[in-house]
Amino acid sequence: MNNQSSIPASPQSSKINEQQWETRLATTTEQQWQRILHQIRQDIAAGRITPLAEVLR
Repeated sequence: MNNQSSIPASPQSSKINEQQWETRLATTTEQQWQRILHQIRQDIAAGRITPLAEVLR
Protein backbone atom coordinates (compact mmCIF):
# COMPACT_ATOMS: atom_id res chain seq x y z
CA MET A 1 0.00 0.00 0.00
CA ASN A 2 1.37 3.43 -0.83
CA ASN A 3 1.49 6.28 1.69
CA GLN A 4 -1.29 8.26 0.01
CA SER A 5 -3.87 5.54 0.59
CA SER A 6 -2.74 4.49 4.05
CA ILE A 7 -4.95 5.23 7.02
CA PRO A 8 -3.25 7.37 9.67
CA ALA A 9 -2.63 5.68 13.00
CA SER A 10 -4.04 8.63 14.93
CA PRO A 11 -5.62 12.03 14.42
CA GLN A 12 -2.26 13.54 15.45
CA SER A 13 -0.41 11.75 12.63
CA SER A 14 -3.08 12.95 10.21
CA LYS A 15 -2.54 16.53 11.37
CA ILE A 16 1.24 16.19 10.96
CA ASN A 17 0.79 14.81 7.44
CA GLU A 18 -1.55 17.69 6.57
CA GLN A 19 0.99 20.20 7.90
CA GLN A 20 3.76 18.61 5.83
CA TRP A 21 1.66 18.92 2.67
CA GLU A 22 0.77 22.54 3.47
CA THR A 23 4.48 23.31 3.89
CA ARG A 24 5.42 21.57 0.65
CA LEU A 25 2.72 23.36 -1.33
CA ALA A 26 3.56 26.73 0.20
CA THR A 27 7.25 26.37 -0.66
CA THR A 28 6.80 25.12 -4.22
CA THR A 29 8.37 27.62 -6.61
CA GLU A 30 6.82 28.90 -9.82
CA GLN A 31 9.50 27.02 -11.77
CA GLN A 32 8.57 23.78 -9.99
CA TRP A 33 4.86 24.33 -10.73
CA GLN A 34 5.70 24.92 -14.40
CA ARG A 35 7.70 21.65 -14.56
CA ILE A 36 4.82 19.77 -12.91
CA LEU A 37 2.32 21.30 -15.34
CA HIS A 38 4.54 20.44 -18.32
CA GLN A 39 4.79 16.81 -17.16
CA ILE A 40 1.04 16.55 -16.60
CA ARG A 41 0.33 17.90 -20.08
CA GLN A 42 2.78 15.40 -21.60
CA ASP A 43 1.17 12.54 -19.68
CA ILE A 44 -2.33 13.58 -20.81
CA ALA A 45 -1.21 13.89 -24.44
CA ALA A 46 0.40 10.45 -24.29
CA GLY A 47 -2.75 8.92 -22.79
CA ARG A 48 -1.05 7.99 -19.54
CA ILE A 49 -3.60 9.85 -17.41
CA THR A 50 -7.15 11.05 -17.85
CA PRO A 51 -8.02 14.70 -17.17
CA LEU A 52 -10.25 15.10 -14.10
CA ALA A 53 -12.87 16.98 -16.13
CA GLU A 54 -13.26 13.89 -18.32
CA VAL A 55 -13.54 11.58 -15.33
CA LEU A 56 -16.25 13.73 -13.72
CA ARG A 57 -18.51 13.98 -16.78
